[in-house]
Amino acid sequence: VETQVGPGRDILCGIAKYVHQSGPWSLHLEARNELFHEGWEPSWLKNWKGSGLIARFDAQSVLNAVKRSGLPAIDVLGDMHHHHFPVVHVDDAAIARMAAEHLLERGFRQFGFVARQDEAWSDNRLAAFKQTVAEHGYDCDVLQTTDFEELPDTWDNVIEQTAKWLSSCSKPLGLMLCCDRIGPLVTQACRQIGVSVPEEVA
Repeated sequence: VETQVGPGRDILCGIAKYVHQSGPWSLHLEARNELFHEGWEPSWLKNWKGSGLIARFDAQSVLNAVKRSGLPAIDVLGDMHHHHFPVVHVDDAAIARMAAEHLLERGFRQFGFVARQDEAWSDNRLAAFKQTVAEHGYDCDVLQTTDFEELPDTWDNVIEQTAKWLSSCSKPLGLMLCCDRIGPLVTQACRQIGVSVPEEVA
């Protein structure tokens, strides 16, 4: 489980709380971002004497290494399909419904969603958000963004793309982002085109 972003740290806090209350466990933490790079495998796993694994599976190479270990494992990411490990994951549809209901309660009638291309969790949130606003008779404009791993190199281009898209959207706009990681980018795009947050884009 990586520690770079909040959800990974939250998972680790939950594990630590459980260990404190129900332990003792001896823990080995692999927090490197290599976990998400295809081709990388944890070399220590071959001879590790652990009882089980809690992991965010995002690379087939890591998944294969865990399968070869024969250890029981829990997936706490839920992005990979067709593997035999149990999944503990957030309810993407519920997250999106709550966001849509929040914006609807505040009187918004135009809606938008900033999605991440080819990511199941983003697709699930988008579908539920669109369905919820559609149930109230409203449409939803969608912006599909690039792979977040490329953002450091494409940051300015994505801001330009987002600014252009926001300019074309009717306002006031109730906007859901697929995740908080792109919040600063969307906020910068609003500043760039002189759109006030949250009055014109919430």
